[in-house]
Amino acid sequence: IAPASPGRWLLKLDKWATFRQAGAIGDGITVAGNRERIQAALDATVSVHDITGENNPVPSFRLRAGAGTFLIDGRLLATKNNICIDGEGEGNTFIKCANTVVINEIIRFREAYWCELNDITIDGGLPFRATRTETYGADIGIKWDQAAYFRSRNCTVQNVRITAREATHLWESWFNNSSSLSCGWFATAERFGGDWNFTGQRKESTTFPGAESNEIYVDKHSSNCIGSLVICDGSAAPVSNFKITELIGEGRTYTSDMPGLHQDYIYISGMSNGINISGYCYAHAQTFTGDAAYINFFNSGIGCEINL
Repeated sequence: IAPASPGRWLLKLDKWATFRQAGAIGDGITVAGNRERIQAALDATVSVHDITGENNPVPSFRLRAGAGTFLIDGRLLATKNNICIDGEGEGNTFIKCANTVVINEIIRFREAYWCELNDITIDGGLPFRATRTETYGADIGIKWDQAAYFRSRNCTVQNVRITAREATHLWESWFNNSSSLSCGWFATAERFGGDWNFTGQRKESTTFPGAESNEIYVDKHSSNCIGSLVICDGSAAPVSNFKITELIGEGRTYTSDMPGLHQDYIYISGMSNGINISGYCYAHAQTFTGDAAYINFFNSGIGCEINL
């Protein structure tokens, strides 16, 4: 008990805390205050913001979500190193966009190194079979904006308006047992959607120039999105050595889901190199929309290999 505050307990956020200790309510109904309280826990950690000095590979602060559906009405922003967000399983812990707002992303890791996101579902808030009339939801599930040494296991992104996972300057990171489901319903000809998108757009970090990503390993990934599995638009954000192994994919780029977008399933361009994707993909029997290709190597670099 703090002597200066009679009758009050002070919670010291040292090595770990929970969403509920921060005041967030995971009943799938409550919205008000949830984002602010989870954000306050992220901001109050003892971790540091330093992406130019020596890094510590052990997460120094673990934020335990606990079981429940935590509705938020704005994005979460992690800007410190060594923050780990742990759920209690993809079917038990959800961070979900409320059905009252449209937001840019559920969570952004900006200038944050050695962070983790485990055993959790990031939900954009749309119904699994959207009608494209919804006036709510998150455009992006997870955004990396100058992030490195990121680790993630057992993480699902689902029901997002445009892109499940978007990366600008993501380096030397590892993902295990991930899924992307029913994302991409609100893609446009100017902004393609789907699963993984490497792009220089929507960048906020100003520490380093450019937007390239490199050395990213995805092991055991399931993808069932509207649009592309991978977009490496190397003209703006070249990618080197991106690897997906043991992919289980279900391509849904056909007319009934994506009218008139001409979106390729795998698009590698602008001297992106070392792109290696292997596994199994069922692309359905329908014809792809317009002139869309299953795999499009457009001025790509060396060392690319697709085995599906």
